Amino acid sequence: MALPPVRTELAGLFCCSRDDDRAADGALSQLRAAIESALQRMLAGRDIDVRMPLDLSDEDEADPRFCVIMITPNVADDARCAEDLSAFLDHEEIMRRRDLVFPVLYGDVPLTTATSMKRLLDAA
Repeated sequence: MALPPVRTELAGLFCCSRDDDRAADGALSQLRAAIESALQRMLAGRDIDVRMPLDLSDEDEADPRFCVIMITPNVADDARCAEDLSAFLDHEEIMRRRDLVFPVLYGDVPLTTATSMKRLLDAA
């Protein structure tokens, strides 16, 4: 019996509000690319499979090992991001981990940041 191939890529999920990305003229997408590039440098060029949106049902893809969520004014209202975060949190629980979600505060976010994050996590 042949062993499954060893995966060399590191899979990760990036969540952000598409509306906020459009309003910022793609700045969130640029930030995602910069984070991905920095991670590749830190990991000695190892490939990173970035998911937007998350699909945990695809058995040909590596399981995501981290989630970067861009905290912006509208992220709590983005249904797709809430679904992805919820699926990742379930996945994280199966892996018996609670340290794989990395929030990134982006832009001029008012004092409602904590409230927005709480609403997003409550929705997940």
